[in-house]
Amino acid sequence: MRSRVLSVPLLSPNPAREATVTASVVADAAKYPPEHAVDGDIATLYWPGVLVHDNEEWFEIAWPEPRTLGRVDAYFLRHDSMWHRTIHLQRQAAGGAWEDMATATPTDTGGHALARFELPTPVTAGRIRLVNLLDLFEVEVLE
Repeated sequence: MRSRVLSVPLLSPNPAREATVTASVVADAAKYPPEHAVDGDIATLYWPGVLVHDNEEWFEIAWPEPRTLGRVDAYFLRHDSMWHRTIHLQRQAAGGAWEDMATATPTDTGGHALARFELPTPVTAGRIRLVNLLDLFEVEVLE
């Protein structure tokens, strides 16, 4: 089943909506909380602050039980700084360190900057992070 909000088709169900989300920085929790990036509404956003350059800020999705992931789509603000930026999709490895599962350079959808992470083989993880943020409208996880 697909639903459409603005110009971006969103898939449902989205396992990210069942997770707890946190972020390394929250500039305005009342107006732009991290939860907005997994609420199923592409019109709302999580705003990490003015991050128009590469950065180490992260957005984390954590499930009570590990999930198998095949693809992750992250819809960011269309901004000139996004077209040469590398976004990292990470998982927590043994010992607690974070490691890249994939990287993506966003592409222009006409409405957003889309970072699509196609995993060559499904990955099981209890927590994932997106690193190198700008305004984040929605994250979709496909199993």
